[in-house]
Amino acid sequence: MTGRIPIRNIKAVIFDLDDTLFDHRHSVRTALAAMQDKYECFSKITLDEFEKLHIKLLNEIHLSRILTGEISLDEGRAMRFGQAFITLNVEPTYEMRHEAAAFYREKYLTSTGLKPGALDILEEVKKHYKTGIVTNNLIEEQNRKLKECEIEHLIDVMVTSDEVKVTKPDPLIFNTVLERLNCSPGEAVMIGDSWESDIIGAYNLGMKCIWVNTYEEIRQTDGIAIEIQSMEDRDRIIDLIENGRF
Repeated sequence: MTGRIPIRNIKAVIFDLDDTLFDHRHSVRTALAAMQDKYECFSKITLDEFEKLHIKLLNEIHLSRILTGEISLDEGRAMRFGQAFITLNVEPTYEMRHEAAAFYREKYLTSTGLKPGALDILEEVKKHYKTGIVTNNLIEEQNRKLKECEIEHLIDVMVTSDEVKVTKPDPLIFNTVLERLNCSPGEAVMIGDSWESDIIGAYNLGMKCIWVNTYEEIRQTDGIAIEIQSMEDRDRIIDLIENGRF
């Protein structure tokens, strides 16, 4: 891409963080697999089944109670795994819930990293465009990921749901990042993996959208987003940002 001049009127590229740039799912599955080795009840279901249960409990607790500030991240994690024990017919003590939460957190943090191809994309995009992140999570948690993955210098602006007190796809979180990047919706491209939160939220404001469909979901994308399967196809993604017909 070096030396090429973008011909489209794009000023900024905005990314989702978890499972678009940061490989959240890898860290989760690594931690859950370790829990299966440690706790007999979790070993009685498959890793895929455990992951589905974890996602269900995460969605129930994280969005409604943690991101609203009702409970802390640590409290929510203990509550999540306490409910997982109960679902598998184990009545956990207070100590069990918190021990399981701490063990999960330890294993999650030792397996963090970027999605394959994400660093190359960020480095190329940063040469020609402003860069932003919009993410449904806590400020401290997401700043830690940027620091650990050593990509802080590649991101101009990050807006979290924790900061603005709404979650994607609410227009406020997208409008906030656009305002800080000093560009209009029509001058920005959104890249994300969540159809409802990232793509529909950005599209409804008039942004161009690239959907990272890692898990081969079936969606009617015509006129809404251009679909890719991986962040590893750097040349195609850069070409879409510059010349894509959205």
